[in-house]
Amino acid sequence: MFQVRFKPFIYCVLSVALSLIFTQQALAQSGCEYPRSLIILDRSASMQSQIGGETKWQIASNAIESMLNQYGQSTYFGLMLYPGPSGLGAQGVEGAVGACRRNQQNDTCSPSMPMCSTGEVVVGVGPNTAQLIQNELVWPDSLSNAYTPTWQSLEKATTYAPLVQGSHDKYAILITDGWQCCGYFQDASGRGQCESAGSERRIAVDKVQALRNQGVTVFVVGFGGGVDVSTLQDMAVEAGTQRAGCDPSISEVSSDQLCYYQASDSASLNTLLTDIARQISEEVCDGQDNDCDGQIDEALTQNCRNACGNGVSVCTNGQWGECNLPTPGTETCNNQDDDCDGIVDENLSRSCSTACGVGMEMCSRGNWNGCTAPPVQAEMCNALDDNCDGRIDEGCDCLDGSRQECGSAVGICTTGVQICSQNTWGECQGQILPQAEDCNGLDDDCDGRVDEEVVAQDCSNACGSGSISCVNGQWSSCDAPPVGTESCNGADDDCDAIQDEGDFCQAEGGICVCGGCSVPCTNGECFNGATCQDGYCVIDQCPEGSYCLESICVEGQSPFEQMPMTDPNDGNNGGVVTPVEQGSATGSSCHTQGKASSTLMLLGFLLAFFGLARRRLNTLH
Repeated sequence: MFQVRFKPFIYCVLSVALSLIFTQQALAQSGCEYPRSLIILDRSASMQSQIGGETKWQIASNAIESMLNQYGQSTYFGLMLYPGPSGLGAQGVEGAVGACRRNQQNDTCSPSMPMCSTGEVVVGVGPNTAQLIQNELVWPDSLSNAYTPTWQSLEKATTYAPLVQGSHDKYAILITDGWQCCGYFQDASGRGQCESAGSERRIAVDKVQALRNQGVTVFVVGFGGGVDVSTLQDMAVEAGTQRAGCDPSISEVSSDQLCYYQASDSASLNTLLTDIARQISEEVCDGQDNDCDGQIDEALTQNCRNACGNGVSVCTNGQWGECNLPTPGTETCNNQDDDCDGIVDENLSRSCSTACGVGMEMCSRGNWNGCTAPPVQAEMCNALDDNCDGRIDEGCDCLDGSRQECGSAVGICTTGVQICSQNTWGECQGQILPQAEDCNGLDDDCDGRVDEEVVAQDCSNACGSGSISCVNGQWSSCDAPPVGTESCNGADDDCDAIQDEGDFCQAEGGICVCGGCSVPCTNGECFNGATCQDGYCVIDQCPEGSYCLESICVEGQSPFEQMPMTDPNDGNNGGVVTPVEQGSATGSSCHTQGKASSTLMLLGFLLAFFGLARRRLNTLH
């Protein structure tokens, strides 16, 4: 009984074993080697911060699990965690800042406090590693002081033989949520700082280049808003895995043109890791069994097109075949490129006709246009059958093209011409029409009279108003009082409201006052009937009918000539004060004889003084 049941079991085991052997032989014969991919995962303390109620670490663990479930059978995956879980420190990879350094002092690393211990491969690259990797993604409760030794861990990956050695395709997936950071400390304001942030952040780019030189393609994934965008951009470009259409100069984490893969939440991280795994494991047209399914270049197609439309090209033995494009046809007038030469409706023509004859027309954008047949026109009075109805000039009252004179020829007016067009006389063309009459010796309004009703016009100058009138086609001169030339004569010759302005007395060293030149007084004295006023000898030389008042000539008789000057205290001559003879041997001037000093005399001197002062100011200006 036991033997009967045992034999089928033995057969089943042998069948499975043989199947596996044959499968491996088939894979070996096809030259298949599964691609190797090392996940390099940031396990710094910041991965415990939350997005949408989950820690970034839990989100990353779930996304990695989903990727392994989909592509774990077509790619050999492994896992490196950094900082290294063993807490063994630099392990031969030492930067300027020590691996076990915090608060700006050397310290001791440990599994619960790894600080900047170099990353460690906790699951080796190999087949069926999904569960092993998932086991390592449990966050230790006691973990603290875990920093971010990114470049040290990338350098460690360059020495990991299962990844970098062999002829298989080699990949690394770097997932980080922060900046290069070793030597963590808090500054005076309590803010966290990294001693290595400035000096070592760019070293990671060089380590990506080193991996690429060993044939390892690195995919760079940033997670969350606290990443070093600039460095991750350069790492992706150096790795050759920059995304299509990206801009390496962008430094904003929210941009959709980043070169590296940036995830902001659970959904985007899942999408990005799935896309990366697909690129790693998918079949390509190279004559190899890339996905190790025992088939080479299976089901690989690519789209193609020409002027005739779209087609598909199929990969065979590592080469893309010809595209199954539509076949060119005969070009017709349909706004399509029937013969697939890149030109639509080219060189298409046909005959056409009207009531007046035949011609040719061309195809343009699916329509026939430009018929060269004689067009049917409206009938005109031209001795022709314009509308091609068998009759000539029907309905015409005048012959098209005939002319007749129109308008007036009186005065400046001239006649024009009317032309017959379409059985109708057109408007009068070329005539000169009447205009408003002007003083020009012409008959402007074409009424047979010259310069009639041209009204005299007002005119004026500085000396007064007048008028001008039209005489023999020209305007007469203005009859206003003429403007004269100013001279020292007590008059306003140029009518500018200022008398005797100018340097008329400059040769004598004086100034012009009241129609005569006044020279400076000599020791306060004057001769020849002049009086000394404000330092100048003044004689009233105003024109007849005017007198000197305030240094200018005014119309009328001087009040001093009408009123005798008397001194009530003097009994001589009835109190009349007589001027002293001027030019006497004693030479006295500018004084009165006796003791008289009437109020009127004082007033006269004051008026003369202020007039002279004003006169000098006008001269200076």
